[in-house]
Amino acid sequence: MAIVLVREAGIRLEDERQVADFCRRQDIYYERWDADRLAGWERDPGPKLSESEQARIISAYEEEIKRLAERRAYLNWDAVLMSDAAPELLAKFGTLHTHHEEEVRVLADGGFAFVIRNVNGDGYFELHVEEGDVFALPANRPHAFKLGPQRKAVVVRLFSGEIGSVMHPFDDPSFEL
Repeated sequence: MAIVLVREAGIRLEDERQVADFCRRQDIYYERWDADRLAGWERDPGPKLSESEQARIISAYEEEIKRLAERRAYLNWDAVLMSDAAPELLAKFGTLHTHHEEEVRVLADGGFAFVIRNVNGDGYFELHVEEGDVFALPANRPHAFKLGPQRKAVVVRLFSGEIGSVMHPFDDPSFEL
């Protein structure tokens, strides 16, 4: 279940309804899916998911992915691994940036946090997610990625166009990861 940490106010939200309400006020889509779909799954070692691993992850959530895609007009999806085995990706997405499209993620395994600029632009909060959390950051919202204590995150990414995410650096001297 997701946790929200509001940095400047020192607030920690752990109740699912409070997290969902906070996300809604921040224009972030949030819901929970069954987190046990990959119970007992052991991934192959390595810096990337194999094609069979990607297929297994997508198959485990196929019905939910298709429903979400239909409701929110997503056309394509894939599964990726973020971990310490890919330091160049962590460095890239660990900087403050935006995307010109929604950033949609379903966390299938592991955990991570997004540090996200408040909707009114006056500070940042952290959205910590774990298996089963689903969210969509609005286009052009400044944010940065950091791994959770498991040091890995297996995510399904959904796109309204072609698969892939183009990031645009965002400069804010007050930002701290």
